[in-house]
Amino acid sequence: PVINAMRSKGSGYSQVLQEAMDEQIFTDPRTHDAAVQALNDKNLDWFTDNALPAIGMPVYARVLADFNMEGKGHDAHRLHILHTIGKEKALPLIEECIEKASPTVKAEAVKILGDYPAYENLLIACLKDKKAVRQEAMNALAKMDSVAGIKLMADKISSDEDVQAALASAEGEFASKVVCDYMAQTYEQMQQNRTIPFAVSFYRSMEMLKNKKSPLVMDFLKRLLSESFLKNLDKELRLQGSFHYSLYNTALIILFDSGQGNDFVFDLFLRSDEKEKKEMPLAQYAFTIGASRMDAEDFYDLFFKTGVYKSITKDSKYFFRYTFQTNDGSLKRPISRRMAGYLAREMKDFI
Repeated sequence: PVINAMRSKGSGYSQVLQEAMDEQIFTDPRTHDAAVQALNDKNLDWFTDNALPAIGMPVYARVLADFNMEGKGHDAHRLHILHTIGKEKALPLIEECIEKASPTVKAEAVKILGDYPAYENLLIACLKDKKAVRQEAMNALAKMDSVAGIKLMADKISSDEDVQAALASAEGEFASKVVCDYMAQTYEQMQQNRTIPFAVSFYRSMEMLKNKKSPLVMDFLKRLLSESFLKNLDKELRLQGSFHYSLYNTALIILFDSGQGNDFVFDLFLRSDEKEKKEMPLAQYAFTIGASRMDAEDFYDLFFKTGVYKSITKDSKYFFRYTFQTNDGSLKRPISRRMAGYLAREMKDFI
């Protein structure tokens, strides 16, 4: 049944194949040819991505035999499998693909070489290639935090969405510096150009600040949140009726999601006035942080007695239900007698 499932087109045999992987049936050499044949069915990519690397080198030659570097998507996937199985053994073939392969296969080769800093110059040369190859080259150079490559990309950061997308995925220090320098410059310009188109452009550029742990990025986000400009601009543009973003909250979300700004976010909450304390997402973030560091009585006074928690459950439909539930169960909420009484009174509205 397993061999028939691998040779059958479509996704109807997914459960059979998943069970076969769970039972490690593919150690049996009789399954190897059919497993390789499954590469011809895109619906089974999930299967071949797991089963063929698990089999390993015994199927390397079989996968290579049907590989066509001038091909399209199936062959790009084969190249991915060859590298996953063979690692350095596949590098000479991948280098050859950079020179001779179709754009689709070449793009996959460039993506793979992003894991090998020794190929930095080769990837920089690919920045002049066709769009798909160029995009993967930018992603690869951003991933390896290539100074030379990112400098070339930075020249087009304001006008090229592909450059911004590549830098958004980067986590390195030099990429973070380039992004912060650009965002700081744009922030200064926005203070002189308080228009919706400019604000929307800034909002979209903020995507580049995500996924980064650099102190440079953290400091820039804290600057945005410490100054009143973004919050005032949000209000000003909303009055014009067609601005549906919040630059201030976006900066707050990015900082909180980074896991690097809890002290700042909690202090920001404490320094806010009573109305601001009840605004989302600041109230919810502060509640989460406070639950991990405050004693039960102070926690109740800060969030329940003041009505902050009430505002959170009003704006977040399911927040009450998950108040005492965490993904890993590691966070214990500080519960006082007053808090237990409060929750008991509120429970009737959720039953």
